[in-house]
Amino acid sequence: MSKYYDLVGSFYNNFTKKYEKEEIIKIPGVTFNSIEDIDKFTASMNRFTFTSNLDEKYNNKNTFSIRVTDNKDNCYYQSVIFDEPLLVEIINSLNKRTVYLSDGYRTINMIGANNTLFNTAWKTVRSKITSSNEEDKEWLFSIYTKNSRYGKILYKYMTGDSFDANHDDILLELEKLFRDYEVFRKYFVNKDRDLIKNLCVSSDTIPLDTSITSLERKCVGSTYESKKDYLDDYDKEEFFDEEEIKMMSDGEDNVPYHFTGRKI
Repeated sequence: MSKYYDLVGSFYNNFTKKYEKEEIIKIPGVTFNSIEDIDKFTASMNRFTFTSNLDEKYNNKNTFSIRVTDNKDNCYYQSVIFDEPLLVEIINSLNKRTVYLSDGYRTINMIGANNTLFNTAWKTVRSKITSSNEEDKEWLFSIYTKNSRYGKILYKYMTGDSFDANHDDILLELEKLFRDYEVFRKYFVNKDRDLIKNLCVSSDTIPLDTSITSLERKCVGSTYESKKDYLDDYDKEEFFDEEEIKMMSDGEDNVPYHFTGRKI
């Protein structure tokens, strides 16, 4: 399924608790055709430099995201990455490859085997995959949900017989797919975030006690709204960080009912 990527800015309204006035960010001389294009541009600078160099017409934007739209006009959002020069090095060395996986052939933007950042990341992820510690499993599934492509393979490995010859093959497949830039990006963005198991959400109309992982931000018109979504797409696995949660709740502990949970 084809995907289209736009760097967008919006205004978060503290009164309505909604993101408004969404607009595609256009930068003279720069073309964004993929998430790699966007990451390469934004990761090469810090947020202040990025916003300082935007056209004045974007001065009312206080939030930036990557909007991903498929050919059926479904869309979701991923966070923007700033000030990560080592990630820029990875993007510059990507090679498009067609690899064979257990569910068939897949074309990926593959990270090279000799990249230090990747090798360090895989060492961390591999140790958690092969660990018998339940917290390590929870950490992995907080990044790669069980209904995602990578999450399904993780679950297959963790529930399989360690004496089965195919068990090692599954681990090799996990390493191969981790070289896919978008899969690696999920780790890179979420690796330092604390796992929030439960979130009490207060509402003027509906008292709600729910798991933060059950809520997602989807594209609805020119604003963002929370909706449950269980689509099998490993792109949809990114959580709000503490700063964003505080922003959405005006700095208070209670997160607005109509906009909370997972950012995708």
